[in-house]
Amino acid sequence: MPPMSIMDESLHAEASAEKGDNSQWRPRFQDRLVSMMISGMWLIFLYYPFVASLKLDSPLRELGLANTIAFAVAYLYGMAHATAVYPKGHAPPYRRNLVTFLVALALVGTLVIIFPFAVTAGSLLIYITALAIYTLPARLGIALGLLGAGSVGLLALPSGDFLGFMLFGIALAVYIAGVLEIQLDRRKEQEARNARSAAILDERERVARDVHDVLGHSLTVIAMKSELAGKLVERNPTRAQEEIAEITRLSREAISEVRATVASLRFSDLADELAAARVASKGAGLTLKVSGTADDADPGHRILFGWVLREAVTNIVRHARATRVWVEIESAAITVRDNGRGFAVTQTRGNGLRGLRERVEKAGGELIITSGDSGTTLRAQIGKSKSD
Repeated sequence: MPPMSIMDESLHAEASAEKGDNSQWRPRFQDRLVSMMISGMWLIFLYYPFVASLKLDSPLRELGLANTIAFAVAYLYGMAHATAVYPKGHAPPYRRNLVTFLVALALVGTLVIIFPFAVTAGSLLIYITALAIYTLPARLGIALGLLGAGSVGLLALPSGDFLGFMLFGIALAVYIAGVLEIQLDRRKEQEARNARSAAILDERERVARDVHDVLGHSLTVIAMKSELAGKLVERNPTRAQEEIAEITRLSREAISEVRATVASLRFSDLADELAAARVASKGAGLTLKVSGTADDADPGHRILFGWVLREAVTNIVRHARATRVWVEIESAAITVRDNGRGFAVTQTRGNGLRGLRERVEKAGGELIITSGDSGTTLRAQIGKSKSD
């Protein structure tokens, strides 16, 4: 019965606000339609209450048929979002799902009162089990699903016939499949959190090394030149002024390098950067097309791919004069392509792409940049992608 399971700080603030409002994101109509079609296959078990309703006299017959149809609609509506994969920052509509569950439960109660047959009640409670386990929060769904499956057994097994055992077996299979799916989702979330924590620790170590290298060298030179300038103030004022000017230059360079290092700490994962890229593209008048989702990327690569996407979109918005941007996400690779003016890759300057290349290579990957009159393609690949 269950369906088969799918550049600056202001930009990030706007993207976060957009993601934080669940009304801003809904599963695609095609996904909901497929979910309802798959769930609808199991409506065959409504054959029992439907036939039982036809055998009743009016007005119970009409009431039974109306309740059966209403229950089917409530079930399909509830299961329409069951297979959706919600982006980070969005939660399934649990409040609406709970209302749908309670409506379906009330309709089941009405049908059981109209024709109190154990087989009919058992077949209806299978749907209640599925709604609970697949649409409600995990703990509540597991508890109510167990209650639903147990109720099917209490109603159907005493009959001792094959149909009763079959209904209980289906209810138990629905419940077990749902619990296993919940546990699998929890494991995936834990693996993603572990990967994020490992990436954060690696980045902290990198920043610590960068700060040590930058400040260690710069401050040592500044200290030596300051001492020299102090000695030259009286003996050779002109030379002292030159040393002070050099100290000023070195200080500014150190400040710039520290700022660049600190800026690299402001990172988000791929889901955050996808949201920010959409905001940035819209603001710049770009048409952005994304193939794949953040969940398609390996959890251990998502933060790195977020950096890649941020740097690529920032450069496109600032320099490319493009009108369209394509992003393709794979398990071990991300590709960003635009149709703007290209640039000489061999003459690339600045810390952005150089630092990005270092990060990708440190992760055991390769950053490939091709550029020409038709646009620029930037691809970060870790090992070999699925397409290779």
